[in-house]
Amino acid sequence: MPAASVPAPHAGVPPWAWDAALVALVVIAYLPALTNGVSSLLLYGAFRLASANENATAFATLPPDRMGLAITHGAGRVIVWGDDWILSDQELLRKDKAGSLPTSVFWTNALGWVSQRD
Repeated sequence: MPAASVPAPHAGVPPWAWDAALVALVVIAYLPALTNGVSSLLLYGAFRLASANENATAFATLPPDRMGLAITHGAGRVIVWGDDWILSDQELLRKDKAGSLPTSVFWTNALGWVSQRD
């Protein structure tokens, strides 16, 4: 009897959108309001981001791909991150080499940034 087939993670997601082997430290440096005090953010499989919105600003990249976007829309603000790992307890409590919590700092910055009105 043949072995059962097990679907890949995120079955049905176009292959250009998902890279299951992607585990990386992302380059952070593009938007000080979000990235001040953030040494790194990690990806564990991720979506590469694109936007037709001319106000979209990449604040995190894995060159040449954009992994984090900040967008102003009307009087509001939106942050898009290409990976759900950024919400895990393990990532929120991860310390960098300096002993700080970069993901927690990012979320503090992010919530402050989206709560402002332009």
